[in-house]
Order: sequence, then structure tokens, then C-alpha cells
Amino acid sequence: MRLQGRIAIVTGAGSGNGRAIALGMAREGAHIVIADVNQQGAEATAQEVAASGCQTLVLRADVSQVRDIEAMVQAVVALIVAEREWEPPPPRLAAETVVGVRIGFAEEGLRKRVRQAGGRWNRHHKVCEMRYDQAVTLKLEARIVKEKASNNRYPDWRAKHP
Repeated sequence: MRLQGRIAIVTGAGSGNGRAIALGMAREGAHIVIADVNQQGAEATAQEVAASGCQTLVLRADVSQVRDIEAMVQAVVALIVAEREWEPPPPRLAAETVVGVRIGFAEEGLRKRVRQAGGRWNRHHKVCEMRYDQAVTLKLEARIVKEKASNNRYPDWRAKHP
């Protein structure tokens, strides 16, 4: 079990590739944070993950909406920092994103967890289920979120590098 004791955030885990990633990571021992716009699909995936003996947390999140991403990050930060919901030893974070959004972590606690996991992020694009315009919009919005997060993480970088 290569991911024993780690927490994986899997967006789009209510169906398709995201669901397969969540179940695969659970088989490897990871606790899974399931984020999806489809609450019913996310709950179904959570039941399968729980049946494998791993803990789950279901969050409704639309990764094309900045507020949903921020809420998802805050929920995971609260979970990790408090470490009340997960069994010891303290879990390490292994993150999966289905749409390629990298989130800039302002909270030192979460940054520490990402470093402990080797800073690994895998990107899987869920484009085949979308119309082209939806896929382009999602990709652009993801890029904007990433840029905003980067600017929050290194606010004076642009001033030093005009």
C-alpha cells in the first residue's frame, strides 16, 4: 500500500476518471477527499472508498468556480491542521486534480503536507465529456485560478521581475 496514511484530494471523483482515480488511490491505502459537482455520484464513490477501509470526506465543488475551490481548500486545511478526523500518524497529502488546477497554498500547514508528499500533482483532463467551448472555458478558468493563487503566494514577484 504505497499511499498508506496519506490524504488524496480527487476532484471529479463522482464519476468517470475521477472515480477511478479515487478508487485506485483507496486501494493503495489513501484516505480520499471526494470533490464533485454531482453530490449523488460523490456519495456513491465515497461508499465504495469506505468499503475498502479508507476514510472519506465528500465536498461539493465546481472547480470552474473560484469560491468552490477556495472552500474546498479551506475544508481540507481545517481537516489536516486539526487532524481530528483522521487516525494517527498524521496523514500526508498526496493530491490529484482531474482538471489540472494547481492551488497556491497560503497556509503553512498544507504546504508542509504537500512537501512531505514530494510535491506530486498529477493532471488528468476530463475533456471528452464536455463540449469544446466548455473545455476551453474550464481550462482558461483553471489557469486564472492558478495565476491568482501564484500571485497570492508570491505577491512581490512581479514588482521584482517587470
